[in-house]
Amino acid sequence: MKLEHIKEDKCSHCGALTVEESRKNQHVNGLWNEERYFACGKIVRFLPNYGKDFEPQVVKECTNLPTTIEINTKRSKLYEQIVAVVDKSKADEEYKQDLLRRIRFV
Repeated sequence: MKLEHIKEDKCSHCGALTVEESRKNQHVNGLWNEERYFACGKIVRFLPNYGKDFEPQVVKECTNLPTTIEINTKRSKLYEQIVAVVDKSKADEEYKQDLLRRIRFV
């Protein structure tokens, strides 16, 4: 598919290729909403009704960026700490499992 506004066809950081792209929901100004997803998790989106310059925006950064790796490492450590606190608590097992299930995918 040829997207008009998103020119990046592979991740600018790690070179991951496009795995999905879409062009849908034409805006009243005649421009289309565009999205491109890369294998590394990066997402670029063009929305013609937002932004003064109508430039594509990075919605989700490459998972191979050092800053993203650092953020994910800190989040994983925090989750492990929360699990340890929940496991040590005296609450009933059903509640603890429900609590962990809810925060797992935040």
